[in-house]
Amino acid sequence: MHSSKLLFICALIAMSGSVSGQITSLGKVTFEGPLGHEEDLSAIAILGESLLVGSDEGTKVQILQPDPTNPSVYQVRPELDIEMLTSETELDIEGIARFKDTNVFYVAGSHSLKRTLLEPNATKKQNLAALEEIIFEPSRFHIYRLEMDPRTLKPISKRGIGLYKLLTLDPVLRRFTQIPSKENGVDIEAIAVKGDEGDKLHLGFRGPVLRENLVPIMILDFNKPEDYTLRYLDLDGYGIRELVKVKKGFLVIAGPSGGERGEFLIYFWDGDDGVPDRGEDKSKLKLLGQLPTPRGAKAEGMTLLEETKEHYDVLVVYDGVVRGFPERFRIPKRK
Repeated sequence: MHSSKLLFICALIAMSGSVSGQITSLGKVTFEGPLGHEEDLSAIAILGESLLVGSDEGTKVQILQPDPTNPSVYQVRPELDIEMLTSETELDIEGIARFKDTNVFYVAGSHSLKRTLLEPNATKKQNLAALEEIIFEPSRFHIYRLEMDPRTLKPISKRGIGLYKLLTLDPVLRRFTQIPSKENGVDIEAIAVKGDEGDKLHLGFRGPVLRENLVPIMILDFNKPEDYTLRYLDLDGYGIRELVKVKKGFLVIAGPSGGERGEFLIYFWDGDDGVPDRGEDKSKLKLLGQLPTPRGAKAEGMTLLEETKEHYDVLVVYDGVVRGFPERFRIPKRK
């Protein structure tokens, strides 16, 4: 990390005893019922009192509703599952974002390649052969637009686009489209919608992380994706794991870009480009603190519950732990 951000973390420790003390828990939440791929939750959004949840190993968005006797418990409604694909291969859902206060949601696949995993009990020859195999799954290359009926919680319409061709033609990103995601290849991990510019999608990349630690954000109109632009953030070598639209900008979860262990940090980003311009970084990126994370888990899904002048209240779900370990947090704003 850069020294200025290390100093900021040290200041947080001095004030509160730990970095995570600045981000306080508002209580855990429980998901009950038949939750698909329950150890791989990676995306969450809110529709009224209900939750939309997605997994990076599945092909569907699931609907959960609060238990009328306990507001900290959400029940899975399997009859409302939204199958995004008819194939058995994974969509690799990495983000769900709501357009302002409408009933329109966007669901993002990772657009990534993967290398075959090594098997501890396989022979060396078999594992060397596995290293040579890079898997391309067309099902991962989708962005979907869902319009939901707020009364029935069923989709009224569903449309999809794919960004593979755009990525392979981009002068910066094209070189990374042939690299597996965990090896600094293209990997879309987050989606947010900026409503005051129309429904402009902001797609946050876990990788690639470029020189000067720049990680891309792709901004596009769902109906005209070819007119996209790229902006960049310097997250000290980390990738983007989640983007959430808030007033005057976005909350960013930053975490390891590959499979390595590391902390998960929350930033506020004003939406401007972080590429230096005559020595000046235009982007206002503020480190808000470290997100408490269960051992072995990855913070990958976050949705905004409330924003005040002093703080953000959010709900976070984690990949790599049973049933997502959902928890509410309060994140103080930083002036």
